[in-house]
Parts: sequence; structure tokens; C-alpha cells
Amino acid sequence: MELYTQLCDYLAVIGAKTVPAPVNALVDAGSAALGVSDDQVKFLLQVFACFPIGLLWRFIPSPTLKHIYSIVTSNWLCNVMVSYQWIHPLFLSVLCYVLLAVVGPKQGRYVIFVVALGYLSTLHIYRMANDYMGWKFDVTTQVMVIVQRLTAFAFNYYDGAANPKPMEDHRRGFYEQSMGVKKLPGLLPFLGWIFMPAVFPMGPFLEFNHFLKHAQGEVIYPSSPIVPALKKMGVAVIWLGVHQVGAALGLSILRLRDTEWLSQQSPVFIYPFVILAAFFTRPQYYFGFMIAEGAAIISGLGYNGVDADGNAKWNAACGIDVWSFETANTYSMASNAWNIQTSVWLKRYIYFRAPRGNIAMFSTYVVSAFWHGFYPGYYIFFVTIAIVTTQIYRRILLLVSPLLAKLPAWLYNAISVVATVGTMNYFVVSFLILDASLTWNAFASMHWFLHWTCLGLAIVLAIWEMIASPKKVAAPVSTTPPLVSPVETPKTK
Repeated sequence: MELYTQLCDYLAVIGAKTVPAPVNALVDAGSAALGVSDDQVKFLLQVFACFPIGLLWRFIPSPTLKHIYSIVTSNWLCNVMVSYQWIHPLFLSVLCYVLLAVVGPKQGRYVIFVVALGYLSTLHIYRMANDYMGWKFDVTTQVMVIVQRLTAFAFNYYDGAANPKPMEDHRRGFYEQSMGVKKLPGLLPFLGWIFMPAVFPMGPFLEFNHFLKHAQGEVIYPSSPIVPALKKMGVAVIWLGVHQVGAALGLSILRLRDTEWLSQQSPVFIYPFVILAAFFTRPQYYFGFMIAEGAAIISGLGYNGVDADGNAKWNAACGIDVWSFETANTYSMASNAWNIQTSVWLKRYIYFRAPRGNIAMFSTYVVSAFWHGFYPGYYIFFVTIAIVTTQIYRRILLLVSPLLAKLPAWLYNAISVVATVGTMNYFVVSFLILDASLTWNAFASMHWFLHWTCLGLAIVLAIWEMIASPKKVAAPVSTTPPLVSPVETPKTK
């Protein structure tokens, strides 16, 4: 441990010397002007810097130079952001590469899954121990991003080199042949993919084969990505402004952590407050999704072919469909619209690889919670949503929907939207508050009214099932992956 501390101190000193004085001055000026911490200013500078950095990457002619550029640039950006902690993504990536080379693709998929998530878990625990419920940026975000890539690559390597029956069904979401990696690539392209600078700081998830085609110049773009990327950046900034307006009005979901404030509010007031506060909380995530997508677009990695009219589609890195999420009339629709690329990862490498039925759904929720960290609020949220989905939501679709379908379409849709959005905004409180006791206080202030409602529905539906014919209540197994968290998350339109 002492040796590790000495190494960290040494890397911090050396790393600080690589940051030009104007950058430090800009950070200090931004912190003073905006009234925020240095690390928040560094984060904003980093995500906006990804645009020119990603654009330059696209014009580097040699794949080898692109990989070197990616590794050097991303590690330097990480050093600026979190000092010596840049060593963690590099060490984990090299470790997983070596393990794959040693154990091979068949066992490697499981070894990498355990090692990568285990390493991330250690960082989560360290963060909780040293900055409990704090908002200071550390390297955990970047490691979360590369854990998705490392685990996906391990399964892709198995599909390409050892899977006897890789599935390819794009309609259902299987890409085991097209994403399969037949042999372990060199360390340089592997790290060039992991550290691709436009999508390293905060994602999105990026498949190796997709990256390699772009890096090797195999993809021809029918139009420039600059305008689509800048448009995405502009919309992202607008959403950040919406979030700031909500914060200025005091509409922050984090107010629910204040037990004194809760005690002064009427239970009738708190739930409407939760709805409004959640609405103004989500735009900060919209900003993150869209700014990351814009950086991917400008580098070319957001290219997704052409539409029927021959126009370029720049949605391969889409992270959020705001309208579909805000007007979701089912949990499935919300799941498909939120944190899309993380949902792709969960769907392809957890949900479809686990035993069918409820086991696949619960496994996906558990991995998603594990990936996010160990705050109790994550597990309360994911377990609650899993129970509501399997024990109530699917039964309602089976038993009640045929009756509601007799209503006018607009009324049926309105009821569905209110039920979906209303319950999700309520249950997400635990995810945002994080702490178990504070979550308890928040739900208690609302008298647990939706928990009791769901319990009552579960009892009624269970009785209904016992009375109804067994043939009519055989619940279908959904192929839609479960909802992932606001952090961080399917179809790309």
C-alpha cells in the first residue's frame, strides 16, 4: 500500500507538469465565474474539448497514428481531470488484454467480466469510503465506460473465435456474428479503441468492430458530420440551461435529503414536487448523453448509414430519445429511450446471455446496479422496478389492457403515459438520493402511497389470475431489456 501511495504521489507531480499554465488559469477563472468547483470546470472543458480532438482524429490518415494519438490524448485528458488516477483505466485495460491472451476466448469472457467489474467495484467502494454521497469527479466514470467495452470485447472474442453457433438476428438484437472478433488484435489497436478520445471521458458504449472500420478508413461518409455534431452540442447546452433554471427555482430532487425541509412540507405537496424536481433533474443527464453523442458524431463514429432518401444518419452513438422517454406509455418504451448505448450493452451481453424469463431480467437489473456502485438507493430502485415489472406491469398488460383497449386511443395512451411516468418519477427517488435512511424518509413523507398501491394491485391481479383460465394468464416472456439508470443505458432510430 505504501508503494502504491508513493507511485500515486510521483504520478501526480509528473502529471501536474504536463498541464500548461493557461489551462490551470482557465480552470481557476471558470470556477470563480460560475461559482462551481475546479473539477466541474475541468469536466466541462474536457467534454467540449472532445469535439476538436475527435475532429482531428478523423483526419489522421494512418490507423497506427490514430491509435497512438488516442492513447496519449485520452490519458493526458484523464490526468488533467483526475491527476494520477489516469493509471487505473490503462492498468485495467492492459490487464484484461493479457488475461484474454493467456486464458483464451472460451473462459476469458467470464474472467474478464469478473475482473473488470471487480476492479470497478473496488473503486466504487473506495469512493464511498472517502467521499460518501459526494459529487467530486474521480476516475470511476471513465472506468465504468471501459468496463462496458472490456466485457463486450471478451464476449465478442468468444463469438468470433469459439462460439459454435453465433446468432445474427438484428430485429431481435443479436449481433454475435457481425460483432465477433476472430483473433485477438494487437495491443495498440485494442488500446486505441479503449482510449478513443472523443468517447473516452463519458462514453457512449462503442463496439470494437464498429470502431475498427472507422479507424482503418473503411467507412465513407456521404456528408460532413460537423453540422450534425454542432447541432447536438447546441441542444445539449439548452438542456443544461433548463437544468440550471430548475436549480435556481429550488426544484432539485436532492432537497428530499433534507429531513428538516421534509418535515415542514405537506404530504400532498411532496409528490407534485418530486414530479417537477425530477423533470428538472433529467436535463443534466440529457446534456451528458447529447454532448457525448456530438463528440462521437464529429469523429465519424456516430455515422449509421443512410436513410431511404440517401441522407446520412448520425445516430449510431445516440444516448437518449428525450421525447420518447418523456411521453413513454410503457416501461419498455422508457427503457428503449433512456441511456440507449448502455442498454445495448446490457441487452447484448447480459440479458440475452442469461437464462430466459425473469432470471434474465433480474440478472440484468443486478448487473446494472452493480455497475453503478454500492449505494443502497441503486439497489432499492432496480429491485423495485424489477418487481413492479415482473409482478404487476406484465400482468396488467395481459389482463387489464384488453379492457382499456376499448377506450378511445388518445385516452388509453394518456392513462398509460400518466401511469408510466408517474410511477417512474416516484421510484427513481431512491436512485437519486442514494442513502437508505434518507430514501426511507423521502418515501415516508409521501406515506409510501405508490408502494401500497402496487402491493394492492399485486394482490388483486394474483386473485384475478387464480379465477381466470390458466391459458389466458400465461405471461409472455419479454425480449425487451430492463430500464437502466439515469446515469448513466434499446434501439437506435
